[in-house]
Amino acid sequence: MRISNLLTTLAALATVTLAIPRLYVHSYCPFPIFISQDDITHEPTEITEIPENGEWSEELSTVPGIAVKITPLHDDIWSPNRGVLTVGYTYTPNGWIYYDLGVHLYYPFDGFKAKLFGNGGGNFWDDEHEEPQKTVGYHGETNLYLELCY
Repeated sequence: MRISNLLTTLAALATVTLAIPRLYVHSYCPFPIFISQDDITHEPTEITEIPENGEWSEELSTVPGIAVKITPLHDDIWSPNRGVLTVGYTYTPNGWIYYDLGVHLYYPFDGFKAKLFGNGGGNFWDDEHEEPQKTVGYHGETNLYLELCY
């Protein structure tokens, strides 16, 4: 009996898969925000509205060079002349995640802070941002968390 229980347990464990890390976005903004992404193929996804004080998440993609774009106005995401907050990441299933927080043209959330973090550390952004953008590399599995307007 004990051997059959052990075999059953081992079979169940063998079918358990590890969860793919996720990007979580939590907006404390008193207004809706808009999010979309593209990758090295430059194929954008549809624009998603996150309501004020709302949340959004998705599994990290293994396609290299993901850019998750976030703005307070729907039409600004794909406009070349408007400010966009960008979460950039590359997730490799062999155990590395690289991520950073940056802007295109200017920071679009005047008066509000943003921070991106995971197990490897974080990046912070606000109106007085003076630090250069840095890419964090982390060897291991980690979720990424973006907090806006905190």
